[in-house]
Amino acid sequence: MLDFHCHILPGVDDGARDLDESVRMLEAAKNAGFDRIVCTSHIKKRGESVDKLDAAFEILRPVAEDMGISLMRGCELNLSAIDPLAIEEAERYCIAGTKTLLLEMPYDIWPPRWEDMIHKMAVRDINVVIAHPERYMPIKQDLKIADLLDEMYCTFQVNASAIKKTLFGGIKNTTIAYLLHKNWVSYIASDAHRVEDYECFPKAYEIARKSGFSGRKMK
Repeated sequence: MLDFHCHILPGVDDGARDLDESVRMLEAAKNAGFDRIVCTSHIKKRGESVDKLDAAFEILRPVAEDMGISLMRGCELNLSAIDPLAIEEAERYCIAGTKTLLLEMPYDIWPPRWEDMIHKMAVRDINVVIAHPERYMPIKQDLKIADLLDEMYCTFQVNASAIKKTLFGGIKNTTIAYLLHKNWVSYIASDAHRVEDYECFPKAYEIARKSGFSGRKMK
């Protein structure tokens, strides 16, 4: 099983603080049923180098392999880190060996040119996956924005913790319910920053499957 979104690389963002914590997260991920993990550390500033991510990835990759887990190097790219006049730069933040990009939107106000930016990525055949759409105020306030993103060939990644709260904990999140109903959710992921973030995944995934989630293969 694939974990498409997590912060497991040691010492690069607000996820695993050191190699020891990364290893404990790998153990928790394996116990949750994962054998493949995309390492999606934050990229929040324009021109931010991936060298630090690559170095941490090469440290963790053989450790994961010894545990039977295959790692892929990606990132969680914030829209604000993309130069609207140099959309081609987004390609270097795609998951290694693919044209798939995990894109984080601003939580409250989206920039005026966001539609144009995503459209230009689609024109370049970048497969844009919107990270945790259930968190974004513009979508919460108007689900037609999710329709627009789908029309621009975006798909969506929902956090397991939000699935559990919505479908099992009784906390209503109309964004998740809407996206699942439309079959637009490509990935349910842990978005793990700590060991305990993997604890809810098995139950959340089971709940989502019963609600019709089938997932899609990464391009």
